[in-house]
Amino acid sequence: MSDATIDTAPSTGAKVDGYLGWRANRRPAPAFAHLLGVVAGAFAVVAMVAFVAAIDDQDPQVAGTIGSLLLIALALALGAFVRGPMRAAGTTAIVLSLPLLWI
Repeated sequence: MSDATIDTAPSTGAKVDGYLGWRANRRPAPAFAHLLGVVAGAFAVVAMVAFVAAIDDQDPQVAGTIGSLLLIALALALGAFVRGPMRAAGTTAIVLSLPLLWI
């Protein structure tokens, strides 16, 4: 878990809080769990590629397209409804599976 930074001084305005605003100054620092989420997203893409290669070794184009679209839809839903490391996993899965969809 990551520790949150708590500011006990009252805020007097956006100019006192800096350029990025009060939320950027008070948000919790990224933790190691987010990095593990990124690795999990990459493993999901690798697992999908291995699964498609195993089920159809002659012409994996249709199976790869369906697998990529399912993975992108799952990652979009995960990113929309869940925060934290799971959103990092979803973002990584989208970033890595979109080029596979076009290849």
